[in-house]
Amino acid sequence: MVHKGEIIQAVVKEKGVSVTHLAEEMGVSRGTLYNIFERMEVDTDTILKIGAIIHYDFSEKFPKLKTNKVEEPVEEYSSTTINKLKEEIDYWRAKYIALLEEHNKMLKK
Repeated sequence: MVHKGEIIQAVVKEKGVSVTHLAEEMGVSRGTLYNIFERMEVDTDTILKIGAIIHYDFSEKFPKLKTNKVEEPVEEYSSTTINKLKEEIDYWRAKYIALLEEHNKMLKK
């Protein structure tokens, strides 16, 4: 079985990040961080948080993390939808300009 804590510790060391800095960024004590390094199992959120702080993708070391990534959906818009959005923009632009002109008239009085 893979010892996740040891792998995380090795990567942190390899990246040259100090334990003190990492602990501060995570909002935990150095002791807590060393406890994480000693654990055989480390929860996914902790691994991802450490990875984000040290700018490392742990899915290389822990392939199961790849399945936990959330892909942003790619939305495709039809020309009809785009045209409706453009019409809405034009409507609100015209309304804004009319209000602005009315405001300027009132200021001049």
